[in-house]
Amino acid sequence: MTAEESLALLTRRLGAARVGAEPEVASAIVELCARLPLAPAIGGGHELPP
Repeated sequence: MTAEESLALLTRRLGAARVGAEPEVASAIVELCARLPLAPAIGGGHELPP
């Protein structure tokens, strides 16, 4: 996946408001997940409360 596709997947899981509030963190998550499709989906499902 491209970084943009991975970020879009993470945004669908966490919501645009959450990702937009912390774009640097969202980008770091995408890179740490090596842009693998399942990784942001799993990680996004284990989010911490805001």
